[in-house]
Amino acid sequence: MNDQAEMLRKLIINKNKKEDLNTKILTVTSGKGGVGKTNFTINLALSLSKLGKKVVILDADIGFANVDILLGLVPKYTLLDLLYKDKEIIDLLVEGPYGLKVIAGGTGLNDIMYLSDQETNKLIDKFLKLEEIADFIIIDTGAGISEMSLNFIRSSDEIILITTPEPTSITDGYSMLKVINNYVDIDKIHILINRVIKQEEYIQSFNKLSNVSRKFLNLELNNLGVLYESKLLVDSVRNQNPFVIAYPKSDISKKVNIIASNLINYDSYNQSDGIKKFINKVKIFFNRGGY
Repeated sequence: MNDQAEMLRKLIINKNKKEDLNTKILTVTSGKGGVGKTNFTINLALSLSKLGKKVVILDADIGFANVDILLGLVPKYTLLDLLYKDKEIIDLLVEGPYGLKVIAGGTGLNDIMYLSDQETNKLIDKFLKLEEIADFIIIDTGAGISEMSLNFIRSSDEIILITTPEPTSITDGYSMLKVINNYVDIDKIHILINRVIKQEEYIQSFNKLSNVSRKFLNLELNNLGVLYESKLLVDSVRNQNPFVIAYPKSDISKKVNIIASNLINYDSYNQSDGIKKFINKVKIFFNRGGY
């Protein structure tokens, strides 16, 4: 038995001592690419980990999955190995800094729609073990509107939509909100404005999204916060070392830490449906054949 498997089994034993095993499922998405979605996901997950939470990232960005690359990790297995190589969920988890775990690559996610009921039940049984070792599962979806992204979004407990002050990003973000509004529990949408130069941009961007969403969609958005443009982000990507680790005292790291704390506080007032319902919802939506 390798060290990682032994450590994870100990985590399961420790987590089983807690009364509430519901894991919060959080999906991070965006209306377009290039807004910093994956980098935010990684740094948020690390901040939550530093605050004592057990966090797993599921990289669901089909075709462009790179969470493992940005963390300098080398995954060994994919989701399909749970079914066809009889691996357990702990075998898929690649460990990163601060105890963060990653299910890498998104490879095999499309095949979920073709699973039989027996295979789905088997997948659920294996995924349920995550509920014993994870407080948060953060899903990094592909950018834009796709069946895959929407299936994860509408199956999650909460959503973080990332946009920038650029007009095209705001427009695409609103387009995403219109689609989400038709399928998702509308009390669960957080907005993060990223890559901001001036505070006025942040205020104007959120107010614009918030006002049109309230007026035309009857949708109230939660203002999760702002991240300012930073050269440190470029350096951290180049060095495969997230900025909350490389530059923990920087303004951008402090802001992500605040966001993580706010999500924990928000989480304490909102119940999770848990992993079993999440997997069942994903399967149901896939079987419907699209949105």
